[in-house]
Amino acid sequence: MTDGTVTIFLEDTRVTTNVINNGERAVGTQASQEVAHTVLEEGSVYTGPADVAGVTYQTAYQHYTMQKGKPSECGMSEHHRKY
Repeated sequence: MTDGTVTIFLEDTRVTTNVINNGERAVGTQASQEVAHTVLEEGSVYTGPADVAGVTYQTAYQHYTMQKGKPSECGMSEHHRKY
């Protein structure tokens, strides 16, 4: 993948990313409600177009858990590239 970006979320909020928004990393921004519901509530992988800091990307999001049963230590990873 070229021109790709990667994000790690804590729950639905970006905590580290190489996505740039207004000249800065988009840390603190949130995933869309559709993505968060699919990945965090349903536990499914989300693939498809998504708005990432105001830009439409082809994306894939996957759930992860750092310690079983601790919701504050779960989130998702995001991999995407511009259309």
